[in-house]
Amino acid sequence: ARPVPPVVPVPPARPVGPPVAGPVAGAAPRRPAESAPPPRQSPPPPANAYAPPQPQPMGAPRQERESIVALFRVHMFPLGHLPVATSRPARQLPVPPPEMDYAPGLRFPPHDHPSSDLIDSAEALEKVRAGYARLPSTAAPPPPALAEGYDPLGGLHERDWERRFLAGTRQSIPEYAWPPGELYPEGGHEPGEPELVPEGTLLDRFGGVRGRVFAPEGTPFVKRSLPPSASHGEYRRYRVLRDIPLWTAVSAPWFAQPGGGIRYRAVYSADELVTMGYLALEEAE
Repeated sequence: ARPVPPVVPVPPARPVGPPVAGPVAGAAPRRPAESAPPPRQSPPPPANAYAPPQPQPMGAPRQERESIVALFRVHMFPLGHLPVATSRPARQLPVPPPEMDYAPGLRFPPHDHPSSDLIDSAEALEKVRAGYARLPSTAAPPPPALAEGYDPLGGLHERDWERRFLAGTRQSIPEYAWPPGELYPEGGHEPGEPELVPEGTLLDRFGGVRGRVFAPEGTPFVKRSLPPSASHGEYRRYRVLRDIPLWTAVSAPWFAQPGGGIRYRAVYSADELVTMGYLALEEAE
């Protein structure tokens, strides 16, 4: 037998390039991968479709009527409903005893005059219901003769006057310490007496139309015991058209003034008495 030559191992050939993917011998050919279908896009909304409102930036004013109404209800009716109508108050506080009353002699029941029933408001109410409206009354400067002999400080030092008669200031408006009611009821030496002031009497007052205190026309300012700010404030003169019930007293000394003048207190304000036809505004002389 012929001798078999020895087998010499041959090193593998060096690859020329990177391996390329391809079919494997003896394997079935691979099917190409199926790509996913593209996502379907929703059709655009029609032109008249409703668009939800965009939220407004913080701090922007709310314009929606529903929101404004809701805020109004929350602030005005925190209980969640309208107040229930009733003919009696839910709570009635008792009248404080004299030793606990912080303003004795300065508060009065309505229509406390014995002849208050003489004032009839029915005619004025009928005119209001019919649509009549009265023009507002204008104030006039006080006559210079009323200020004769008037010293605002009454001979006192300004510091001493303020310590006694000035309670403080609120928004640059002075608040005065008025005569204590337990010593000077209604600001007079003695409690007021009921009186029926006759038709034709002339009255005047320093102050606004909502006040109830009057004096006989021409009473000097020093006899009225009023604070200094009233001397250059509103002034009006009135004529009594119908007998009117008033409380009468003599002004006590106060605000460093001697007082001593007659003062009247009505059960209605000056403006109400004019509206009801019991007073008439007199033109300034």
